[in-house]
Amino acid sequence: MSAVGIAEDDSERERLAALRGELHFDPCAKPERLTSKNPADRKDAKRVLTVLTSAGRGADARWADVPVERLEANGVACGLARFVREVQERLVPVVQRR
Repeated sequence: MSAVGIAEDDSERERLAALRGELHFDPCAKPERLTSKNPADRKDAKRVLTVLTSAGRGADARWADVPVERLEANGVACGLARFVREVQERLVPVVQRR
């Protein structure tokens, strides 16, 4: 599962469907509804990510494949879009100068 919910195979599609049923929402479409306060909580973001990426490539390896526009579009409500814009505005120019 990519960072924004693009399943890479049938197994991942099945895990995402199971999580949708368990959580009563799509964690990839509504990441703002996930939490980070209690690792035992079924809505814990790290737990959900672990379930989604339990097979195949790890989550860290998948970030590079996600178009920036998709990160921005899916991450508005959870602050990811703002973070991506700030990286583009502040960090990318510094790295490009090197």
